[in-house]
Amino acid sequence: RRREAAGGLGEGRRATGGSQSINDLERRIAELERGGEDHDSDSSDEEGGSAGSGGDEEQPKALLRSLEGDRIQPLPSHQLPRPPPKKRAPPARADAGLRATVEELLQDYVPASAQKLPFYCRTCRHQAEDMDGFLAHKETEMHRVASRRERQLSFCRVCRKQLTSPAQLEEHNKGRVHLERAERAAARGHGRGGF
Repeated sequence: RRREAAGGLGEGRRATGGSQSINDLERRIAELERGGEDHDSDSSDEEGGSAGSGGDEEQPKALLRSLEGDRIQPLPSHQLPRPPPKKRAPPARADAGLRATVEELLQDYVPASAQKLPFYCRTCRHQAEDMDGFLAHKETEMHRVASRRERQLSFCRVCRKQLTSPAQLEEHNKGRVHLERAERAAARGHGRGGF
């Protein structure tokens, strides 16, 4: 806005002289620093407008005062957004008998992937007759507990790597990369054992 004021005054200075244009420039700068209130009211007077800056400010305030008592009615409950669903509770702990059975199954783990048996659960060593039986087995508590435990037993904490079976974890633990990482972790004091 200063450029506009200065640009407009530069033309006036050429036409009327130096001292008047400097006074005009100082007056316009002061107007702009105040927010241009005087300039706006001057231009509205020149155009035939009748209101000054004081009346313009009172109009919104009066409107707000008239609306103070109005209240927006609350929305009915069926139109309000629904809260996010609650988190499901963690699955119940398996009983001791089921845990013992799972540990026994995983203790004697024998890789059977080379056999390529259809509908065979290698974790539980369960052979189903068809796809429906296989899917029904995967929904059982026994399979869930066994799968969860197998994932725990086949995770390398040093490398932060999930392997497919405890047997594969044993092979992984003998590898050069794992042994180097285990040494570095032990040197830093972050060794967790069990690798």
